Amino acid sequence: MANRAGRTTGTTLVIPLRRGWAVWCRVLFAASRRFAFITAPLRRQSFIHMAHWSIVDDLGGNALGHTCLYFESNFDASMDEYVDVFVQALPWHMRLVWAGGVAYPGLYPSAAYRDWSDDHGNAIQHYYGAYAGATTTEVAAALRVSERLDRFEADAPYLDDEAFAAGYRRLLHEVGPWL
Repeated sequence: MANRAGRTTGTTLVIPLRRGWAVWCRVLFAASRRFAFITAPLRRQSFIHMAHWSIVDDLGGNALGHTCLYFESNFDASMDEYVDVFVQALPWHMRLVWAGGVAYPGLYPSAAYRDWSDDHGNAIQHYYGAYAGATTTEVAAALRVSERLDRFEADAPYLDDEAFAAGYRRLLHEVGPWL
Protein backbone atom coordinates (compact mmCIF):
# COMPACT_ATOMS: atom_id res chain seq x y z
CA MET A 1 0.00 0.00 0.00
CA ALA A 2 1.50 3.31 -1.01
CA ASN A 3 0.62 7.00 -1.12
CA ARG A 4 1.91 9.50 -3.64
CA ALA A 5 2.83 13.17 -3.38
CA GLY A 6 3.96 14.43 -6.78
CA ARG A 7 6.54 11.93 -8.04
CA THR A 8 7.30 10.62 -4.57
CA THR A 9 5.74 7.50 -3.06
CA GLY A 10 5.49 6.67 0.62
CA THR A 11 4.80 3.22 2.00
CA THR A 12 4.46 1.65 5.42
CA LEU A 13 4.46 -2.12 6.04
CA VAL A 14 3.78 -4.01 9.25
CA ILE A 15 5.10 -7.58 8.90
CA PRO A 16 4.46 -10.15 11.66
CA LEU A 17 7.73 -11.98 12.43
CA ARG A 18 8.37 -15.65 13.10
CA ARG A 19 9.51 -16.46 16.62
CA GLY A 20 13.14 -15.47 17.16
CA TRP A 21 13.50 -13.39 13.98
CA ALA A 22 13.28 -10.10 15.91
CA VAL A 23 16.54 -10.99 17.68
CA TRP A 24 18.25 -11.49 14.30
CA CYS A 25 16.84 -8.17 13.03
CA ARG A 26 18.06 -6.30 16.11
CA VAL A 27 21.57 -7.71 15.60
CA LEU A 28 21.46 -6.89 11.87
CA PHE A 29 20.21 -3.34 12.49
CA ALA A 30 22.91 -2.71 15.12
CA ALA A 31 25.60 -4.05 12.78
CA SER A 32 24.32 -1.90 9.93
CA ARG A 33 24.68 1.23 12.07
CA ARG A 34 28.29 0.30 12.85
CA PHE A 35 29.46 -1.08 9.49
CA ALA A 36 28.64 1.12 6.50
CA PHE A 37 29.29 -1.66 3.97
CA ILE A 38 26.07 -3.36 5.08
CA THR A 39 23.90 -0.43 4.01
CA ALA A 40 26.09 0.84 1.15
CA PRO A 41 24.09 -0.91 -1.61
CA LEU A 42 20.88 0.57 -0.25
CA ARG A 43 22.38 4.06 -0.01
CA ARG A 44 23.48 3.83 -3.66
CA GLN A 45 19.83 3.59 -4.75
CA SER A 46 19.43 7.31 -5.47
CA PHE A 47 15.67 7.12 -5.91
CA ILE A 48 15.20 6.37 -2.19
CA HIS A 49 14.60 9.36 0.08
CA MET A 50 14.42 7.39 3.29
CA ALA A 51 14.01 3.82 4.50
CA HIS A 52 13.54 2.81 8.13
CA TRP A 53 13.00 -0.50 9.90
CA SER A 54 11.86 -0.97 13.50
CA ILE A 55 10.84 -3.93 15.64
CA VAL A 56 7.48 -3.22 17.30
CA ASP A 57 5.01 -5.03 19.55
CA ASP A 58 2.36 -2.32 19.44
CA LEU A 59 1.36 0.68 17.35
CA GLY A 60 -0.08 3.73 19.01
CA GLY A 61 -0.50 1.85 22.27
CA ASN A 62 -2.47 -0.95 20.60
CA ALA A 63 -0.92 -4.40 21.00
CA LEU A 64 -0.31 -6.14 17.67
CA GLY A 65 -0.42 -9.63 19.16
CA HIS A 66 2.82 -10.46 17.40
CA THR A 67 6.29 -8.93 17.24
CA CYS A 68 6.39 -7.14 13.90
CA LEU A 69 8.82 -5.49 11.54
CA TYR A 70 7.64 -1.95 10.92
CA PHE A 71 9.02 -0.61 7.65
CA GLU A 72 8.54 2.80 6.09
CA SER A 73 10.10 4.31 3.02
CA ASN A 74 9.79 7.28 0.66
CA PHE A 75 11.03 6.91 -2.90
CA ASP A 76 10.82 8.21 -6.48
CA ALA A 77 9.06 5.32 -8.21
CA SER A 78 5.92 3.25 -8.14
CA MET A 79 5.66 0.49 -5.55
CA ASP A 80 6.10 -2.11 -8.32
CA GLU A 81 9.30 -0.43 -9.56
CA TYR A 82 10.60 -0.13 -5.99
CA VAL A 83 10.09 -3.83 -5.28
CA ASP A 84 11.52 -4.86 -8.66
CA VAL A 85 14.73 -2.88 -8.06
CA PHE A 86 15.27 -4.54 -4.70
CA VAL A 87 14.43 -8.02 -5.91
CA GLN A 88 16.87 -7.65 -8.81
CA ALA A 89 19.63 -5.50 -7.28
CA LEU A 90 19.66 -6.46 -3.59
CA PRO A 91 18.21 -9.97 -3.21
CA TRP A 92 20.46 -11.04 -0.31
CA HIS A 93 19.80 -7.84 1.60
CA MET A 94 16.08 -8.41 1.10
CA ARG A 95 16.27 -11.97 2.37
CA LEU A 96 18.33 -10.95 5.42
CA VAL A 97 15.46 -8.80 6.63
CA TRP A 98 12.21 -10.11 5.15
CA ALA A 99 12.68 -13.89 5.23
CA GLY A 100 11.55 -13.99 8.86
CA GLY A 101 8.15 -12.58 8.03
CA VAL A 102 5.19 -14.87 8.64
CA ALA A 103 4.14 -16.49 5.31
CA TYR A 104 7.12 -14.90 3.49
CA PRO A 105 6.77 -16.16 -0.13
CA GLY A 106 10.37 -15.60 -1.23
CA LEU A 107 11.45 -13.01 -3.78
CA TYR A 108 10.68 -14.94 -6.96
CA PRO A 109 8.35 -14.53 -8.65
CA SER A 110 8.42 -10.90 -7.61
CA ALA A 111 4.63 -10.60 -8.09
CA ALA A 112 4.13 -13.00 -5.15
CA TYR A 113 6.43 -10.86 -3.01
CA ARG A 114 4.59 -7.68 -4.07
CA ASP A 115 1.25 -9.25 -3.18
CA TRP A 116 2.62 -10.32 0.22
CA SER A 117 3.96 -6.83 0.94
CA ASP A 118 0.67 -5.26 -0.21
CA ASP A 119 -1.20 -7.54 2.20
CA HIS A 120 0.89 -6.04 5.02
CA GLY A 121 0.56 -2.43 3.94
CA ASN A 122 -0.59 0.04 6.54
CA ALA A 123 -2.70 2.93 5.25
CA ILE A 124 -0.74 6.13 5.56
CA GLN A 125 -2.83 8.81 7.25
CA HIS A 126 -0.63 11.70 6.14
CA TYR A 127 2.17 11.95 3.64
CA TYR A 128 4.25 14.96 2.76
CA GLY A 129 6.98 15.29 0.15
CA ALA A 130 9.21 18.35 0.58
CA TYR A 131 9.95 18.45 -3.16
CA ALA A 132 6.83 16.91 -4.70
CA GLY A 133 7.79 18.12 -8.19
CA ALA A 134 11.32 16.70 -8.16
CA THR A 135 12.99 13.37 -7.58
CA THR A 136 15.73 12.84 -5.01
CA THR A 137 18.24 12.53 -7.85
CA GLU A 138 17.09 15.86 -9.31
CA VAL A 139 17.32 17.66 -5.95
CA ALA A 140 20.83 16.28 -5.35
CA ALA A 141 21.87 17.34 -8.87
CA ALA A 142 20.44 20.84 -8.34
CA LEU A 143 22.42 21.19 -5.12
CA ARG A 144 25.64 20.19 -6.92
CA VAL A 145 24.93 22.68 -9.73
CA SER A 146 24.18 25.40 -7.18
CA GLU A 147 27.45 24.76 -5.34
CA ARG A 148 29.50 24.94 -8.56
CA LEU A 149 27.63 28.06 -9.69
CA ASP A 150 28.25 29.76 -6.32
CA ARG A 151 31.99 29.07 -6.66
CA PHE A 152 32.06 30.45 -10.20
CA GLU A 153 30.03 33.50 -9.15
CA ALA A 154 32.47 34.24 -6.31
CA ASP A 155 35.45 34.10 -8.70
CA ALA A 156 33.80 35.95 -11.63
CA PRO A 157 34.44 39.56 -10.52
CA TYR A 158 38.19 38.89 -10.52
CA LEU A 159 38.36 37.35 -14.00
CA ASP A 160 39.17 39.12 -17.26
CA ASP A 161 36.96 38.39 -20.28
CA GLU A 162 39.08 35.50 -21.54
CA ALA A 163 39.37 33.83 -18.12
CA PHE A 164 35.64 34.35 -17.54
CA ALA A 165 34.76 32.67 -20.85
CA ALA A 166 37.10 29.74 -20.12
CA GLY A 167 35.74 29.40 -16.60
CA TYR A 168 32.17 29.51 -17.86
CA ARG A 169 32.90 26.76 -20.41
CA ARG A 170 34.46 24.65 -17.63
CA LEU A 171 31.42 25.27 -15.45
CA LEU A 172 29.03 24.14 -18.21
CA HIS A 173 31.13 21.06 -18.89
CA GLU A 174 31.23 20.21 -15.18
CA VAL A 175 27.52 20.68 -14.47
CA GLY A 176 26.27 19.36 -17.81
CA PRO A 177 25.61 15.80 -16.56
CA TRP A 178 23.34 17.19 -13.83
CA LEU A 179 21.17 19.38 -16.08
